Amino acid sequence: MGGKIVTARRKALRGKVISIVLAVLGSIIAVGYMSGRQPDRDAVAAASKELGTAFREVFVDANGVRLHVVIAGPEDGKPILLLHGYPEFWYAWRGVMADLAHKGYRVIALDQRGYNRSAKPGGAHSYRLNILAKDVVEVAAALGHERFALVGHDFGGQVTWWTSLLHPKKVVGALVVNKPHPYAIRNVRPEGEAISWYRTFLRVPWLPGHIARY
Repeated sequence: MGGKIVTARRKALRGKVISIVLAVLGSIIAVGYMSGRQPDRDAVAAASKELGTAFREVFVDANGVRLHVVIAGPEDGKPILLLHGYPEFWYAWRGVMADLAHKGYRVIALDQRGYNRSAKPGGAHSYRLNILAKDVVEVAAALGHERFALVGHDFGGQVTWWTSLLHPKKVVGALVVNKPHPYAIRNVRPEGEAISWYRTFLRVPWLPGHIARY
């Protein structure tokens, strides 16, 4: 039994090393691509033109930071908040936003702190799940919604779980895409962790922040 455990750990470690190497190579390629001159693009205007839907952006001061929000749909529609995953921003939801807006919902896509045009406070403590959940609740309140439906994808799904758990009276319904329940994540296996190479890469000291500056 002990030999099997050691073998499994070695395989997991080997997988993590390979993941880091692939992550570094991928990041170098991405930096090379992104360092080329890219034309400025107004994502809100582009989405409005593409989908024939009126998108509007606002900045909301909530939970001590300024957060970028894009809104669609009638003001009197039932509110639905959308939380993007990693490494995305509100634009990933544009098609869903258009569909929901045309059905009469008030759709609110939040750029979570650290992403796109939202504030990027320093320190890992600024990104704890309870703080991210509070961002969601305060943004909704600032826009006049004390209760709302919540949809999250990937890491946004994790924030959706925690917002629902910590603020159950605020969330009238929740939909999570591609993110297990927090209690299920506790049982993740090492080899499963190794597959998510980007998370391994983000744990490497210094390198991710250095690459992000380019």
